[in-house]
Amino acid sequence: LTVHILWINFITETLPALALSTDHPAADVMSRKPRDPKDSILKGIAPFLLIATLCSFTVGLSIFLFNLDNGNLALTRTMVLTAVVACEMFIVLSARSKRSILHFNPFNNKLILGAILATFSLHLIAVYSPLSKLLGLVPMGFFQIAGVIGLSSLVFVALETMKAVREYMVYKGIMSM
Repeated sequence: LTVHILWINFITETLPALALSTDHPAADVMSRKPRDPKDSILKGIAPFLLIATLCSFTVGLSIFLFNLDNGNLALTRTMVLTAVVACEMFIVLSARSKRSILHFNPFNNKLILGAILATFSLHLIAVYSPLSKLLGLVPMGFFQIAGVIGLSSLVFVALETMKAVREYMVYKGIMSM
């Protein structure tokens, strides 16, 4: 629904973006070569964006198709919306660094962790409060929420695996960073 798109933009783009802006720069930021001004600002992050988008889409579509026959479209929409919010929060965790979690702790910034928890809490409040009527949401059971979060975490796993593979290829000299 249109209101779902507005809700996603409202809760996933405010607190996490503010928290990301306070994150410390990478330790090697001053030793990197400057970016060519002729290059796109998206150069080098296109694979990250592509994987994040494809994984989020796949998670949402899988939940939709799996629950399509349950006869409760509102529940299916609520689960898909929750998955999109969760996927966005896992993307925030992964987007903090070009390095994989093998070399970087994605959980060391308490502001970002707080923003992620606050964002997800706001979403759950919307699902379980009178605001749910306005947003067209219905309550989910514990196992539905756990399943949605579990599936959504695959976005984080995929992004971190991609970064680890890239680091390995750089280490082996197959490609350059």
